[in-house]
Amino acid sequence: GPGSKKFPTASDETKFIFDQFPKARTVQVRKEGFLGIMVIYGKHAEVGSGIFISDLREGSNAELAGVKVGDMLLAVNQDVTLESNYDDATGLLKRAEGVVTMILLTLK
Repeated sequence: GPGSKKFPTASDETKFIFDQFPKARTVQVRKEGFLGIMVIYGKHAEVGSGIFISDLREGSNAELAGVKVGDMLLAVNQDVTLESNYDDATGLLKRAEGVVTMILLTLK
């Protein structure tokens, strides 16, 4: 009825990202104590504000998986980070365990 919310299933939650950002890509990184990435909250002319990869530990799993400095972080596992602030995003990355699936967008 009116006002009832239909929540998408977990697998659909990030699906719209690829509609919105056709060039987005999925990267899987095995977390071994740390992911090897640092993020910042920033703005980009093309996409507006969001969470961006600011630094990569050399030789880390993230770097080997193809994460690049400047990539926009769109999701961590099933959590969409498009509307996240810095604390939300770093919290998700800290809590994530095992193989972490990130959706990233490389901006030129």
